Amino acid sequence: MLRRLKRLAHTEWCALLTVTLLAAVLRLCCLDRFPPGLYRDEAYNGLDALSVLQGQYPIFFEANNGREPFFIYLIAISVSVLGRNPYAVRLVAALLGILTIPATYLMAKELWGQRVAMTTSFIAATTLWHINLSRIGFRAVSLPTMAALGLWLFMRGLRTDSKRDFAGAGFLLGLCMYTYLAARFLPLALVLLLPYWQHRHRHIPWRSLVILAATALVVMTPLLIYAVTHLGIILARTQQVSILNPSINQGNLSGTFLRQALQTLGMFNWRGDFIPRHNPPLRPVFDPIMGSFFLLGLAIALRHFWVHQSYALPVLYSGVMLLPVVLTDGAPHFLRAVGILPVVFILPAIGFEYTRQVLLRRTKTPLALAFLAALLTLSTSFTIRDYARHVQSEAAYFNFEAGAAEAATRINRFLASGWSQGNQSTVALPSEQQDRIVYLDPRLWENWVSLRFLLTEDDQLQLLDPAASALPTAREAQLVVWPYAEYSQWLHLLPRNTLIFASEGPLERGDLESSAKQICLTYEATPPRDIPGNLMVPFEQGIHLLGSILHQEANGLRVRLYWQATADIQAPYTVFVQWQRGTQVIAQSDSYPARRLYPTNWWRPGDIILDEHWLSADVSPSDSDSAIVGLYDLQTMTRLRVLNKAGEPIGDAVPLNLPSK
Repeated sequence: MLRRLKRLAHTEWCALLTVTLLAAVLRLCCLDRFPPGLYRDEAYNGLDALSVLQGQYPIFFEANNGREPFFIYLIAISVSVLGRNPYAVRLVAALLGILTIPATYLMAKELWGQRVAMTTSFIAATTLWHINLSRIGFRAVSLPTMAALGLWLFMRGLRTDSKRDFAGAGFLLGLCMYTYLAARFLPLALVLLLPYWQHRHRHIPWRSLVILAATALVVMTPLLIYAVTHLGIILARTQQVSILNPSINQGNLSGTFLRQALQTLGMFNWRGDFIPRHNPPLRPVFDPIMGSFFLLGLAIALRHFWVHQSYALPVLYSGVMLLPVVLTDGAPHFLRAVGILPVVFILPAIGFEYTRQVLLRRTKTPLALAFLAALLTLSTSFTIRDYARHVQSEAAYFNFEAGAAEAATRINRFLASGWSQGNQSTVALPSEQQDRIVYLDPRLWENWVSLRFLLTEDDQLQLLDPAASALPTAREAQLVVWPYAEYSQWLHLLPRNTLIFASEGPLERGDLESSAKQICLTYEATPPRDIPGNLMVPFEQGIHLLGSILHQEANGLRVRLYWQATADIQAPYTVFVQWQRGTQVIAQSDSYPARRLYPTNWWRPGDIILDEHWLSADVSPSDSDSAIVGLYDLQTMTRLRVLNKAGEPIGDAVPLNLPSK
C-alpha cells in the first residue's frame, strides 16, 4: 500500500511538472521579441525599478496614476542583473505566471482533489488571458500568484484548523495588497465565505481567523498608513474610472451598472477585452471548447452551490472579484478582472471532469481519454494560434509602442551601448569610432517613457536645449528630432565633411487615433567610408554626383546616390531618377534628396549626402534598359545642367549602370 501511494505521488508531481514546463514554454518562448516594443506602463515600472536601485524605497509609487510596489521591487532585482531592457521587465511577469501554475494546483487540490486540480492548472497554463498577462510587464500578474497561495493555505486551514496555515494565509493575503488595486476586494470575498462556512459546518475557527486577520493587518500596516495619509493618491485612478463619476455614468447610474455587468458576464464566452495590450481585441476568455466546459461547470456549481464549499468558492470569489470591472468604465477589462484568476479556472475544470465521468460510463476508457486529450490539445492550439497572430499584428505593434522601442534601438546601436532589439547588449565599437554623440529632442524624451528607460542618460546623450550656450561635439553624431516643429537650426551640430544620412523614424499611433505618424526624424553624420566614385559628375550650382549603387530587389530597383556640395546652394532642387526602356519610362522617383528630409539649400560644402530612391516595377532590367538621374527646380521645371571638366554644359542627366541580370 505504501509503495502504491509513493507511486501515485510520483505520478502526480511528474504530471504537475509537465504542466508547469508547458506553461514555462508558452510564457518564455520568444519573450525578448513578443510582444513587440515596451508600453509606457511597463517602462514606468522599469524607471521606478531604477530608482529603487539608486536607493529609493517607497511603499507606493506615485507616478503614472500610482502603483503598488511588489512587482516593481522584483523588477529592480531583474534589472540589476539583466540591465535596462524589455526582457528584464517582462521576465519577472513570466516567472510569476509560471509560479501561478503549481500554486493553482495546490489551491484547487484543497477543494477538489488531484484530478480536478490537475485540469485546473492545465487550463491556467494554456488560457490565452493568463499567457498574455505573463508576457507583459504589468504588476497585475502578481495578484493571481499570491492569491492562489493565500487561498490554498486559507482553505487548508479551514480543513485542519492549523494556526500555522492561517498565519501563512494572512501573510500572503496581506501581501496581495501590494500587488494590484483589484486586491482591495479580496477581504470582501473572504468575508462572504464565512456565512457560507457557518451554514454548512456550524463551526468557524474564530481564533484561527483572528490570527489570519492580525497577520494580514501587520503585513498591510505600512501601506495602510500611507493610504490614510495620502488618500487622494491612493484613490486617484479609481475616481477617474469609477461609474460613480458623473462624466462616465452620464446621469444614469443604474443603466450604466447594468450595462457594465452584462458586458462583464459576456467576457468569458462572447466578447472579451478590446484593448490589444490585454487581449486579441474582443476575443473572449475561453475558446469554444474551453468555453463549453466553463458553461457546464458554472451550471453544475450553481446547482450544487449549497452542497459543498468546493462549488461555492469559485462562484462567490469570482463574483466579488469581478466588481472592479463592473464598477469601472470600459467593461470587460481583463486587467481589472485579474482578481478572479486562477480561481475561475476551477469552473471549466468541473465541466471537464463531469464530461470525463459521463464518457467513461458510456464508452471505452482509452477512446474516452483519447477524445478528451484531443479536446485539450485543440484548445491549446487555438491559444497558440490566436496569440501568435495577435503579437505580430499592427494593433499589437502600435499599442505596445513598438516604434519608440525601435527609436531607442537605433540610438543604442549608434552609440554601441545599452539594449538593442534582438540583443541584450550591443557590441562595442572600435576605438576609432567611439567618439560619438546623440542629440535628442527633449519632446521625445518627455513623451516616450520607454526612451527614458531604454536609453542611458550620460554625456553621449544630449538633450537639445535652446538656452544652452553650447553643446558638446564629437567626431560622429546623430540628431534625433521631432518632425512636427522647426528643427533645421540644430543641423549645425552635425560635424562637417561627413557622410550625412537622413531617415524617417518608426511609426506610432495613439489608442484613439485612426492614422499613424512618424515618431522622429534622424540625421546621422559619420566619416565617409567606402564611398563609390564611379561617376564624379559635376552639375551647376556646385553640386557633384560622386557615385551610385543600384540593387535589384523584388518588384523594383533600390538606387543609392552620393552627392556633394562644393559651395552654398540657395535653392531646394528636386532629384529625379528614371528607369527607361527605350522611350518608355518604366519607373520614376522625384523628391528632395534624402527622402525629402535634406533639401539642397541645407547642404554644407564638403558634406556627402546619401540619397536613396525606390523605383517600383514588376519587371526585371533588360539589356535595352537604361537609367538616368538629374536635378531640377520645381518652381520652373528647369533641369540643372551637367558640366564637363572645363565647366561647360554637356547635358541635363547622368546615365546610371543598371545591375546585370
